[in-house]
Amino acid sequence: MATMSERQGIRRGRKYRRYRNAEHEARRILERMGFSAVVRVIDPAVPASMVAWSVTGGVHVFRVVSTRRTIANAAEAAALFREKTEQLREVPRTVGGSVNPWVRTGRNGWRMYRVFPGGIINVEAPDVARDWGQRHV
Repeated sequence: MATMSERQGIRRGRKYRRYRNAEHEARRILERMGFSAVVRVIDPAVPASMVAWSVTGGVHVFRVVSTRRTIANAAEAAALFREKTEQLREVPRTVGGSVNPWVRTGRNGWRMYRVFPGGIINVEAPDVARDWGQRHV
């Protein structure tokens, strides 16, 4: 009889591994960006992939997903990940904190967004993820 972890591995398959790899890559990026602590969330009931604390004490929630599709803007990302975006809108925010979906899009690198109760916006930040990935592959 298969163990619990073996059954989960079979059930989750390749897509799960792609998400997990993206999560580990995002964690390394956040640590390089100076977040003092980054914790990966594995509870499927929680809509976040990671929680990170900034040096100023802000709590930042991240949902990391991976897709092969090209995403042009925040509206397209919100439509593609509608259910996940809705779940993230309900996450409480701390002062100085944020809720952020990050999407790894294959060749196009990372797309970073910030969620607000009314929708999501592109985060205009240097694409540190793409730069980081090219230097450390």
